[in-house]
Amino acid sequence: MRLFEMKWVHTITASAFADTPDEATAIQARLMALMPVDFAKERISFSRETCVGFNNRQIIVVRLLLTRESHTTLFLKNIKLMLGSDQCKMLGMQRNRLDDDLNYFVRLKKVAFLDGMTALTDSGDCIHLKMSVAAYPRKKEGAYGVIQAIFC
Repeated sequence: MRLFEMKWVHTITASAFADTPDEATAIQARLMALMPVDFAKERISFSRETCVGFNNRQIIVVRLLLTRESHTTLFLKNIKLMLGSDQCKMLGMQRNRLDDDLNYFVRLKKVAFLDGMTALTDSGDCIHLKMSVAAYPRKKEGAYGVIQAIFC
């Protein structure tokens, strides 16, 4: 079976914190570049909410939710291409990114992402990806196998 012939994830949520409306727009534009589709026609939308951070600093949370299989598959293919084989192999071997609810978490450096590159990070200044892994039976070992199939 070739990669991406079956459903690998149920949903993907991409989110990031932005300090300014311009930064929020830039994040949204870069996320849209990963999905070369007509967002209005495909009914894909972004949400933005404003929160208050430390020292009463306003933070804008930009969030993209993908639920259709064609969208999640396209997103995964493009992220995998951007990461390259070394970073993908590293992701495929990291069990600690998978939680008990079979959500797989990836953090991408926000500065690099906005510059058109992709690099993994563990820091907080990131593009946060949450993927609900489609594994049957719904067990952690099965989900880990799916992650390895995607990234290795």
